[in-house]
Amino acid sequence: MGLDNRRKSGRLVCEGLSSDLGEVRDLSPRGCRIRGKSMGALPMGKTFLLSLTGEGFVLMIDARIVRRTRLSMFQHEYGLEFIDPTPEQTAMIGEIVKTTAVNRLIPTIDEAARRAM
Repeated sequence: MGLDNRRKSGRLVCEGLSSDLGEVRDLSPRGCRIRGKSMGALPMGKTFLLSLTGEGFVLMIDARIVRRTRLSMFQHEYGLEFIDPTPEQTAMIGEIVKTTAVNRLIPTIDEAARRAM
């Protein structure tokens, strides 16, 4: 695994989870990866209130853009870090993962290094 995976916690690949930025690709208690369509890229470091939406729930959580990749002229992928999630928000993320995760975990860089040994 490349050094570009600097996640602090493992993330689970999700299906059926969306946000106001676009499709949520994976999720962890500390952040998520979103693929979105837009005319222009959002700036690195931007903080905002993110809305995560799935079947029967909406979670509003403060987030910061920590990674941005241009996929095409109108599509970007964003790595978001959640800013000081409350215990209630963290618990709700756990519930969201139970209903949207597929059987695939994206490990942290430390976990990937251990597996490579």
